[in-house]
Amino acid sequence: MLAILGLLNAQVIAAYAHIWTQPEITATVQPTKAVAHDSEQYSRPAQTDDPMIFMPSAGITAPVVYGMESIVEDDVQKALEQGVLHFGGSALPGERGNAVFIGHSSGQPWAPGDYKFVFTMLQRLQAGDTIDLAHEGELYQYRVTETVIVEPTDVSVLDETNEATATFITCWPVGLNAQRMVVKATLVSHEARESSKSERRGAPELQGALPGDGYSAAEAVGERLR
Repeated sequence: MLAILGLLNAQVIAAYAHIWTQPEITATVQPTKAVAHDSEQYSRPAQTDDPMIFMPSAGITAPVVYGMESIVEDDVQKALEQGVLHFGGSALPGERGNAVFIGHSSGQPWAPGDYKFVFTMLQRLQAGDTIDLAHEGELYQYRVTETVIVEPTDVSVLDETNEATATFITCWPVGLNAQRMVVKATLVSHEARESSKSERRGAPELQGALPGDGYSAAEAVGERLR
């Protein structure tokens, strides 16, 4: 009976084990240059050739997958094995509009991929914290404005914006997918540029659901961004 209970709750147990083992201050990658952050020193990458995301307050450093246009669940899951996923159809870093990123907060220990817990510590982010996005040789810094918990059906967090903003989404509570944690941030290091796309895919009305661990609603959300 205990073995069955452990198997059924493996995802939750693994997620909290990940939380309990995370240090309060996390070192980042090299080569770097130090910049001030909340009276501590952390490092930003000096070279930004690879697409990456850096959330120093949450101890998150991970690759970002761009160019993923498919909304088929298996395709989305496969992409998430490689890191944080930029949701196709949303703005790119530095562009005016809402750049949307999704990542797992938990996963089955035996599931493939090294990024099942990439957004587990997203809960550490607070208003004023910084997020760096390395994209196409540039480093874009965003500042967190708010963190909210929403229902899976609240797709308004995907709405376009007039400014350059970013939205980071993961499941909540950790280990479950009953709700979604949504972190909103605004661009602070560059002047926002217009979209490189001739036509930003719109946001038609849809009764869908936000992506989550398992992404059973990924197809519905994809339609929201098309």
